[in-house]
Order: sequence, then structure tokens, then C-alpha cells
Amino acid sequence: MALQVLRPDVMMEKLSKLWSHKSWKVRHGLLQFVAEAVSTTGEAALVPPRDEDNWVLTYVIKLVGDPESAVRDAAVECLEEVYRVYGEQLIDIINRHSLRPAHMNAIYARLQQLGADVTPTAAASTANEQSAVVSQQSRGRGGAAADDYDTATSAIEEASELSYSGPAAALAGHGARRQSQQQVAAEESVSSVLEPSRTLTSAGVAAKAKRGGYKDGGGVGSDGALPPAQPLVVSSERELRAEMDKILGLLSKGAAVVDWEKRVATMVRLEGLVIGGAVGSHEACFLDYLRQLKDPILEQIYDRRSAVARQAAHLMEVLAAALGVRFEPYAVTFMGALFKALVITVQVVSEAADSAAKGILHHCHAPKLVPCVCDIMTADKSAKLRKHCSVLLLQIVEEWEPQEYYHYIDAIEAAISAAAQDALGETRMAGRQSFAAYVNQMPERATALLRRFDSGLQQKLHEAAGQYSKGAHLKA
Repeated sequence: MALQVLRPDVMMEKLSKLWSHKSWKVRHGLLQFVAEAVSTTGEAALVPPRDEDNWVLTYVIKLVGDPESAVRDAAVECLEEVYRVYGEQLIDIINRHSLRPAHMNAIYARLQQLGADVTPTAAASTANEQSAVVSQQSRGRGGAAADDYDTATSAIEEASELSYSGPAAALAGHGARRQSQQQVAAEESVSSVLEPSRTLTSAGVAAKAKRGGYKDGGGVGSDGALPPAQPLVVSSERELRAEMDKILGLLSKGAAVVDWEKRVATMVRLEGLVIGGAVGSHEACFLDYLRQLKDPILEQIYDRRSAVARQAAHLMEVLAAALGVRFEPYAVTFMGALFKALVITVQVVSEAADSAAKGILHHCHAPKLVPCVCDIMTADKSAKLRKHCSVLLLQIVEEWEPQEYYHYIDAIEAAISAAAQDALGETRMAGRQSFAAYVNQMPERATALLRRFDSGLQQKLHEAAGQYSKGAHLKA
């Protein structure tokens, strides 16, 4: 990452020319970069220059009014990250900018979820006061120019009112009515699968509910739990194809087009088809669609919204449980994506990825998964990832039959050796437990492996074998 080479303020200065780029994808990507930079480096990424007009935060606030809805959403998410660093100071900074009331409502509705002491209606009032002052100043310099600006931006304001779906108060006029109609339609489309987890007891609880956003708590319900999937039974292959076509069509459109809640609801619906027996009754049809869903599901695990990434990881585990060894064509690719999710700083995503990886190894004993785990254990530079893989290695040795991993027996022994001597204590403990399990599985090879180590390590491995209890480390 460029931030690891250049100082954050220098990096932001080099990127300043891209804020007005004609491609909305460039502006969208720049906002994502800034959000990650703020999350990683804190205030260092937000050092204000002498000219505040060239301040990165000024550009972010301006893009809340971008004509492209994906850019507006990314700008609001970026401001959420800034609020975690600046706190209430951000509200004062935003109030200095003359934003449209709809844009102010969108920002403050999101910040309210993080505990900001502001309401959308207050935001609208503040925006109107700011607009009045700016309007008077503009008319003093030339009223016609201000009128032209209001006319040119009225269409953008109307479009923006339709794009935000946060818990903002209803806006006045026909724009509010159109926004309300769109929100009702969106809620009806996902209520069948998300209603149990999204029903809140009061407006106060709703305001504090987790939103599944970028680097937040990750829940789509007030308790942070994943939305439950109801069994969805299809009576014919034609009906299954109709369902899978809808799922494939929506997930294939990408995060920039489809709202995150709809993507979560779609993955919950796919889970409902799995637990409803679609795999068993129409296996060939289901597997044919699953091949097409491989890349769209991978895109969800990489999503910046933790609720989406968690749901995708959970879906991988559900698919592995339903398909067993038939999941092998997808297991290696999905496992690689889970390893990337394991090392990110969002705890709920890391935990979901860890659970999914263990679930895949439990349900799908695919030999090709062995080198995926062993190669990381022996060569990866990430201590956190090695720690996770040491537990997965223990799981393979404990749960799998020796003939299932015998083709990669040398890789297993190399990984056990590396884990038992790792710099991290937890990894060493899991590695020694793996050796103890290996003694039970293949005593002759384990004895030969033991001879390769020095006397100190041999004694520790002997002690681990004497204290070994199958499954104890996995449950810890």
C-alpha cells in the first residue's frame, strides 16, 4: 500500500488532482482509499493544509453532493470513518459547508448511528441557516449567479433524495413522498428473510442498531447476529432456475449498483434454498448455477461492509456442509479469500472467516486444501495468519483420515515442524498439539519426525503428547 511508503499527508497531496476526475469510478475509488487511510493512520491522513479549500476533508464533504449515487454513498461512509477520529469536531466542520438539506440529512442520519448528538431534522435546520447566509452573500456579489446555481443543482438534490436509505426524517414535498415509496418497496423485497433480525422494539433502539458498515460492529440487527434463513423449498427444477436466475442477476451487478442490504438478503435467500433441500433434489441444476456464482460470492467476501463479508463467509460454510466433497472445485478458491479476510482488523469479519474456514475443512476433506494451509504455515510472513493456520493444521490432523492427506504428507510434517517452532506462543502450542495428534494417527512417521528436532524441542513435544486431549485446543 502506498501509505506504507509515503507519509499520509504527502500521499493525499499527490492524489488531490483526482477529486474532480471525470470518471465516477475514480472518485469512488479515491473515497475508499481515504476511508482506509483514515482508519489505518488516524488524524495523520487529515492534516489540513494552509489553504482549506485543498483539504482532503473538504473534497470528501463536497462529494456528498456528487451526481453519482455510488460516489455519494462512499463519501458518507468516508465521513463515518472521519467521525471515529474527529468526533463532534466533524459536525462543526460540516456545518461550515453550505450543503443541500438532503445531503445534510444523509450525513447526520449516518453519524447518528455512531452516537453523534445530532438529528437529521437539526441537520436540515442548520443547512437552511447556512444556505441563507451564503445566499445573501452571493446575491450581494451577483444574485443571478446564485439563482443559476440553485436551478442547476435542483435535479441533483432530487436524485440524491432517492439514493439514501438511512433512517433520516422524511423530507418535505413530493421528494419526500417519492423517497418514502422507494424505501417501502425496498423493505418489502427483503422483509421475508431479514424481518426477524431487523424488527426493533423502539425508535431509540433502531437508532443505535448496528448497520454492518465499513469497520463497524458488523451486525444487521441490534444484537449483531446474522439474519436467520428460512428453508425455501422448490417443487421443480424450473422453479429453482427462476430463483437462481434472480440471485445470480442481483449478485453479479456488483457493490456499486446493488444496495448492501439487498445483497445480504439475496445471500440469505440462497442459504434458504440450500437448507430447503435444493441441493439434494436438483443437484445438477444447483451446481451449474453455483459455478456461475463463484466470482459474485467472492466479491461479497471482499466487500468493505462487514455485514456483507460476514454473510458471504457464512454462506461458504453452509455450501460446504451441504455439498461435502462436491464442494472441492470451490474450496481452494474460497479458502484463499477467507485467508485474506482473516488478517483484516475488523474482528467480526475475522471471526466469521475463521469459522467458515474450519467449517469447510470439517465438511469437505479435499486433499488440495492441505497445501493451502501448509504453505502459509511454513512461508507466510503474517504471524496472525500463521496462528489461524496452525489451528486449521491441527484440525486436519485430528479430523481427517491419514489417507485423505497422505499425498501431501511431507507438507504436513513441514507445517508441524514450522508451527512447533514459531515465534508466537499460541502458534507453537497448536503446532505441538498437531504433533501429538500426528503421533496418534501415524506413530512411525511421527517418531521419525521427532528425531529431526533438537533435544529441547523433543522434550516439549513429548510433554505435549502426554497432555494431549483430542479437540481440546479447537474448543478453546
